[in-house]
Amino acid sequence: MKEDIFIDNEKINMILNNFLDKCSETIVTEAKRIVPVKIGALRSSIEVKNTDYENKKVTVGSDLKYAKFIEMGTIKISPRAYLRGALDNLTNLLRG
Repeated sequence: MKEDIFIDNEKINMILNNFLDKCSETIVTEAKRIVPVKIGALRSSIEVKNTDYENKKVTVGSDLKYAKFIEMGTIKISPRAYLRGALDNLTNLLRG
């Protein structure tokens, strides 16, 4: 006998929000693992900046002024995309 399973919207939102939290913490952990380190200030500053549960968006980053230059590069230095790299690694993990 086949039974249908019903999950209400509140339960689905709780599951999705929990998944969003776990993904954002995984990105933080991975970014801290792969970020280039000189003195460790950038690595220590990487954190979840904002979580928008309604729109299922999360912002991960650093408040350090030079963080974007490390991520995106400049005329003088090549990009070392620790945030994009962390997101790509998580995406690959989820895809299997």
